Amino acid sequence: MLGYVTAVAALTWWALRGERVIEPACAEAQRRVAEVTDQVAWQAVEVSAIGASKALAAELATAHTNLDEATRRQARVRARLVAGLVANTAGGTAGMAWLVLTQGLATGLLSAPIAALLVLLPVAVGEAISGLPDTVRAFARAEAAEQRMSRLLSQDPAVDSTGEAQVPADADAPSIQLSDAQASWTSASASNTDPATPSLQLPAFRLTHGTHLAVRGPNGCGKSTLMAVLARHLDRSAGDHTINGRDVGELSMAHTRELFAISGDEPHVFNASLAENLRVAAPEASDEQMIDALVVVGLKPLLDTLPEGLETRLGLGGHTPSAGERARLALARAVISRRHVLLLDEPTAHLDRGTAAEVMERLRAVAKGKSLVLVTHRREDLEHFADILELDAPRATPTRRSDHAKRPIIADAAW
Repeated sequence: MLGYVTAVAALTWWALRGERVIEPACAEAQRRVAEVTDQVAWQAVEVSAIGASKALAAELATAHTNLDEATRRQARVRARLVAGLVANTAGGTAGMAWLVLTQGLATGLLSAPIAALLVLLPVAVGEAISGLPDTVRAFARAEAAEQRMSRLLSQDPAVDSTGEAQVPADADAPSIQLSDAQASWTSASASNTDPATPSLQLPAFRLTHGTHLAVRGPNGCGKSTLMAVLARHLDRSAGDHTINGRDVGELSMAHTRELFAISGDEPHVFNASLAENLRVAAPEASDEQMIDALVVVGLKPLLDTLPEGLETRLGLGGHTPSAGERARLALARAVISRRHVLLLDEPTAHLDRGTAAEVMERLRAVAKGKSLVLVTHRREDLEHFADILELDAPRATPTRRSDHAKRPIIADAAW
């Protein structure tokens, strides 16, 4: 039995070592398949428009090939462990039977019932450890998940959330200012050890109540980073950032974010009803208010075609919105939130020229009396903006996110 137990331990150790090596590769392959599939599903029209369908199909095929290879490697480890345990049980049973016959029954040391019990002992142990392959795989997956969570939680927060002060007077008409500010998505500890990860220099910026400001510039110049800093999704790493003259680091993060409604360039659609997707930004919104917001962003025709109106499910099992519809849904959230500063990052990027012009006209009307910051590449979007901030190519480009990237803190915000 000692040899039997030793063999089981050796097989288990070998299988666990193999699972630990393969599990990260398998998880990465699954992530890549999901990423490319999501791109194909949600941006099929845009991909076709730029003639990238074949390239994306090839990329998806490669991702599936890598996933298939990783899965096969994982299956081989499991199959070898199962086969090894069965073979070990068979060998243990045969060995025990030989010992019982030659050393027990032949010498009269063992009675027949005891001999039968000893012969069947390896079989009973083999049955008891039959779940070992599943246990080994689950253990390896749990270890990999723990490592991913540890890397995530060890990142520096993107925002210092320790401030408690309320926004100073005239919170309904916030004055926001940046001076000599820098920002980076890489943690300070990583930047200090690697001089190749500098912060991005942000432009001098001042936004007063009621100002409509357009921001434009080449890719990588910091437009989205500027928006993240303004909304307190990222703290500046140097310089000054104030609201109504008070440093934002001293202010309550939740209270500060309540000033801003944000429409990002990659809006998320929840697998829920259209109404629930809008109530993310305004939980108390009435049906009339939601319909008004949809009218502003040009989604009323879509609403009229949905079988259950506002209660129609979006996503899996329901209506799958196009990229343009998702962008306008994000704008509807910003409109219905009734917040004092609208931050719109490429809101018309997925719309044709005529639709984009209509949506922007309605947005400007809704935003009268509010502050509006629009990031755009469209020159026609700039025609009605007296204040335009032109950004140059970056003086320092943030590096790609890594294990040292900052961890965003999600709080109350209208997406």
